[in-house]
Amino acid sequence: MIPSKKATTWYEQRLIHIMDLIWADVERDVLPLFSNKIPTAVRDAKLSPEKIVQLLTTAIKTLDIIINKYSSSELTNQYQRIAQGAISIASAEADKDFKEAMQNAIGIDVEPLYKNVDFTIIKNGKPVTVGLEGAIKANTDLIKTIPKTYLGPMRDMLQDGVYQAYTTEELAANILQEYDLLIKPKYKATSKAYIARRIARDQMAKVYSQTTRQRQEDSGVEYFKWQTSDDERVSGNPSGAYKKAKVSCYNISRDNQIKKGKGVYSVKDGATWDGESNLFPGSAHIQCRCVMIPLIDGVNYDSATGKYKKPKMPKGTT
Repeated sequence: MIPSKKATTWYEQRLIHIMDLIWADVERDVLPLFSNKIPTAVRDAKLSPEKIVQLLTTAIKTLDIIINKYSSSELTNQYQRIAQGAISIASAEADKDFKEAMQNAIGIDVEPLYKNVDFTIIKNGKPVTVGLEGAIKANTDLIKTIPKTYLGPMRDMLQDGVYQAYTTEELAANILQEYDLLIKPKYKATSKAYIARRIARDQMAKVYSQTTRQRQEDSGVEYFKWQTSDDERVSGNPSGAYKKAKVSCYNISRDNQIKKGKGVYSVKDGATWDGESNLFPGSAHIQCRCVMIPLIDGVNYDSATGKYKKPKMPKGTT
């Protein structure tokens, strides 16, 4: 089972659309201050410090208006619908995958056992258990941070310009460099695709993981195996890209913390690592790609030895 790609893509597309709308306002209200619409004589001239500060201040105020517009309560309902749609798709995908896995493993339809899912969000730095409405609100609030995240670098650059005696031509070049060349890797931290992907992948992996955990509890499954994506991006992989990550999924998936087998943990309590407890695949850290594999004694797991037996997949599947 893998986290819902369908939900991630759906969510990502809508977040990108929000940023497209934001950028349209920037093109209409901000860029003309530094574009060829300014008479050549003015654009090429060395403006006085006072004029430069005035120009920058106008641009900053205009950016703030745009940021506030797309972060305002007036758009809350629209953002709530997006958050609810994404969560519903990811949760439904997790339900479907778990139902099929249990049907194949023990031949029983577990869907009648399903209960409401309790989601976990981070509030004031601590995990808090909430219902569906709480998860929707958390994602709605996250969407509201996008305008500032997206336009923040431009605003910072303009604010720096107040102290840098930029000419209007230099400012125009800086803005266009920052936002017209986003496809270059050096600008990925402020690109629409990167911002949308980071939020969508992280949040949908969490929803998928927490729904799967709930379904395991509903079905009476006591233990799960922590399965990583087994590549260089796994946190804590000593030969990978994130070898110094605080939460090491690489080691958690190999540890025998509760003496039930390597990478085996209680569905109720999860794993512990470096002082953190109640860790679960998909939500152990930002953009965690790990998944929970339900363990059923005598089917894919031997509780006496702690051995996990990977099920044979039908032909034509991976």
